[in-house]
Amino acid sequence: MRLSSRCLPRLAALLACACVLSSCVANPVNLRYAPDALATPWEGSKPKLFLASVTDRSEGFKWVGVQSVSKPVVRPLEESLREALVNEFGRLGITLVKVPKDADAQVSASWLQASVGLKAGVAVTDDGTVKMMISVRGRNNISIWSDVVIVGHGKGTHRHWGCCPGIGPEQAINAALADAMKKLEEAILSQDLAGQIFAANAQAATAQAPAQLPAVRSDVDEVPSVKPARRKAHAVVIGIENYRQQLPSVDFASSDARLVAKYLTRVLGYPEENVAVLTNDGVSRSDIEKYIERWLPNRVEAGDEVLIYYSGHGAPNPATGDAYLVPYDGDPMYLEQTGYPLDRLYAQLAKLPSKEVTVVLDSCFSGAGGRSVIAKGARPLVNVAGKQAVPNNVRVLSAAAGNQISQSYQEMGHGLFTYFFLKGIGRQVQKGEVNLRQAFDFAAPQVSQTARREYNTDQVPQWQEGR
Repeated sequence: MRLSSRCLPRLAALLACACVLSSCVANPVNLRYAPDALATPWEGSKPKLFLASVTDRSEGFKWVGVQSVSKPVVRPLEESLREALVNEFGRLGITLVKVPKDADAQVSASWLQASVGLKAGVAVTDDGTVKMMISVRGRNNISIWSDVVIVGHGKGTHRHWGCCPGIGPEQAINAALADAMKKLEEAILSQDLAGQIFAANAQAATAQAPAQLPAVRSDVDEVPSVKPARRKAHAVVIGIENYRQQLPSVDFASSDARLVAKYLTRVLGYPEENVAVLTNDGVSRSDIEKYIERWLPNRVEAGDEVLIYYSGHGAPNPATGDAYLVPYDGDPMYLEQTGYPLDRLYAQLAKLPSKEVTVVLDSCFSGAGGRSVIAKGARPLVNVAGKQAVPNNVRVLSAAAGNQISQSYQEMGHGLFTYFFLKGIGRQVQKGEVNLRQAFDFAAPQVSQTARREYNTDQVPQWQEGR
């Protein structure tokens, strides 16, 4: 029988691929991921992880050509995956702990597929594919990543004739494994896995922990017993003590917010249903937007009163001097994307049909410490004084001048300004009528004197009204 010239190339390809799958299948492939160092080190806070389980749910390492054939590997696939994960976490600077109780989260991983598509010919490429599934659970078994599938692709090149594949298949599968690890790295950073872990653990701890009074109790913790007349008034009260980005703690901020809310309802006559109290991880940027830009406008009517209280970090934009509130999920490196501008706050409040709006800021915006933060590498003491124009119907009570820092009063267990401001309100109660201007006038010199005496620093509270 004589073969036509058109059949010969096809027959040669089939014979070559068959040779690949038959004569070379006995040579085991070594799956190994040896990453290079990160070009730019990951600067953020990193969780401690425990590698709980690594399993193989694939059908083994497959060569796919004319037919699908299992190919031996130097080590079990789960061992190669475990080593790859250990190397990748080490590359990112993540610590792997030996026991679960020391970890912020536990990681489980499974192989789903490991295969190479073979091609016959001289110096042609083989296509490698790996598929794995990753799950991450925080403390108290909270699901953070659930069965996230990551697929990597890679290519390898034959170094000999079609019947001898050389190192092509091993190149292809290892390139695919490296690609999968790269995609895992991108997911960890772009989805802020560290932040998700810390936030989930903080939320779980808050849910489990019983409500506790501040360790220090002062005279202002005893809310005056009065029966105030019910007022047409609304308030958003914010206290952020701990931050997702592991910023310095703002001592007593959350407990101060809860105490201010009590003064509003029990002393000043604000209806409880008109007072929103937001603390810690309940104060994301979207939470501030929701309550300032939707909740208040939906409730406030002509002639109503509005009060905003904020205790937490402020931050300046070093380039412009603009001041920002820093939400729980805020990042001083990306203020324009994650902070809430004071200008925007004032503009939103100016739109309300209220009789008057009072903003109380136990924060500061100089970037020099205390209750202020600044982007890494930027110079502190950014003067934000006079940068934010106060609208006509708004008055702002600030804990410090624009180039100063706001202190916590450790001895009394409160923010320094909040303590004396509430003390001033208590004094007004004794006189039979509460006047916030007189309460401020009492607090301002007390704050300045205490700051100089206790902390050797200047802190001069400010009263601003729109003109």
